Amino acid sequence: MSLKTSIKQTPALFKLIDQKHGWEKGTINLDIGAGKFFEASKYLEDRGVYNIKYDINLLTADTVLGILTKIEPTTATIANVLNVIPKRSDRIKLLEFVDKQIYLTSNNFIGISVYAGNGSKKRSGFQNNKPLSAYISEIEEVFGDHNIKKISSNSVLIKL
Repeated sequence: MSLKTSIKQTPALFKLIDQKHGWEKGTINLDIGAGKFFEASKYLEDRGVYNIKYDINLLTADTVLGILTKIEPTTATIANVLNVIPKRSDRIKLLEFVDKQIYLTSNNFIGISVYAGNGSKKRSGFQNNKPLSAYISEIEEVFGDHNIKKISSNSVLIKL
């Protein structure tokens, strides 16, 4: 995610998860592509959830991995990130990274949303301009097809 595309708002994915599944108090969320603002962290804090922000433009992978050796997230969110990664292989690597970081509990999940774009080239960063359906095979490759539940036209929830 580009810092130029960071928007100061709680991503819709967080609110959808709240409505469709709920956030469990006392859990830890790994927020991939979190951006430079703290709206999502504040939103989750109000629900008793600790949010670990990870954005490659703000923290190195080594820094985040250092944090993850001490803290075990039980949920993850990937809001509007897959759509700004040009290569399929890099999207798969990201999904595999997230899959390896989630500590298994009875209520863990990964929420993913994409921005389908409007067909134009973004001046502030790359945009695939593809709908959620274009990424489903990649998500299924990593997580399997039986765990994926569509929660909106551009979002899925994966129960682990």
